[in-house]
Amino acid sequence: PYTDPRPVICDRTPDPLPPTAMPGDPPPMPELLHGDALFENLCGDTRQALASGLLTAKAVRAGSRGRQRGMWCTLDNGMQAFLPADLMTDAPRPDQGPGAPDDFPVAPGDTFHVVVLSPEDVDVDKCEATVSCRGEDLARADFRSVQEQEAHSERPKGPKVLKRRITHPLFQNVLLDKACQILKQGAPGDVLFRPSTKGEDHLTMSWVWAPGVILHVDVLERDKASPEQLGRVLVVGYAEGRAEGETFEALDEIHARYAAPISDLVAEASTHRKFFPGKQADADALVKREKGEAPASIPYRVALCDKAPGHLVLCYAPSRKVCHELISVKPAGFRLRGITHKSLEHLFRWFKRNWQTAMAQERPRPPPPSAP
Repeated sequence: PYTDPRPVICDRTPDPLPPTAMPGDPPPMPELLHGDALFENLCGDTRQALASGLLTAKAVRAGSRGRQRGMWCTLDNGMQAFLPADLMTDAPRPDQGPGAPDDFPVAPGDTFHVVVLSPEDVDVDKCEATVSCRGEDLARADFRSVQEQEAHSERPKGPKVLKRRITHPLFQNVLLDKACQILKQGAPGDVLFRPSTKGEDHLTMSWVWAPGVILHVDVLERDKASPEQLGRVLVVGYAEGRAEGETFEALDEIHARYAAPISDLVAEASTHRKFFPGKQADADALVKREKGEAPASIPYRVALCDKAPGHLVLCYAPSRKVCHELISVKPAGFRLRGITHKSLEHLFRWFKRNWQTAMAQERPRPPPPSAP
């Protein structure tokens, strides 16, 4: 007899009928999903879960929903969301008449954090949510469950994070203690940008300046589209009435052109034969001992400055008294008495020739206290 050489694709044996079914009856229909069950199956989230934490949204287009103007967005789970104009910022919006052009603080293509205010703001039939990105709403979006909210309310009240709507791998909405905890595991040059207690036009850059030394640098923001968003111009080293600072266009640029080069120079200094790896007081003691052993010489060492974190200090002994010169480290080199040197070796050669010369330039001032 003929045998079909093709492989069997599927089993044609009919499924067994239910006990009450009669031959010829249509097969039973599977149970259909409706409402919340269908929504959870499609989106992978419940309405309660969506309304309990921060979400990431990308603005798609300005539009309307009924008479309400706003921005249509796509959430990170693929859902469509509507961001009403009055939920875009904490600042009150001026009353715009019919036909007035939209002046939203977010634009198509922007990526930012949003929050669903309540489970009722999720339309399970349309797979659509109403969201907010106001600062006060984002600040309440830390909790994932009612139990966690109740547990948190019983804890002692501490400083609150001024949450910012900034989506960047170097930015985190954390306080000083948490930033230090994270950076303790980092290497020199690692940075973390976080909100500043100085207000919405400032950030703080927490930075591993050297092993065991974490600095907190103020970053002034200018040209801001909205209070929550990052400024288009970022200024490091600004001090009102004293210094204009250095300007940058992005957080990546601050890291690449400011923090990383300085930490590289500090690491280079730590390998110099005249670098003392301990405390400044111990460096002074070493210089005094060397002076006693060779009174005609001027021994010197360079160390991390204890009194001015973020600086080096040159310890030298022209007499029995140890003198100190503060050295600031800039991306272009080591700055002493107003002159920048590309390496410590160049700085030492210059200093040996000019240490007795009275300089008119003002000595570098210690930095202000760490930004909170």
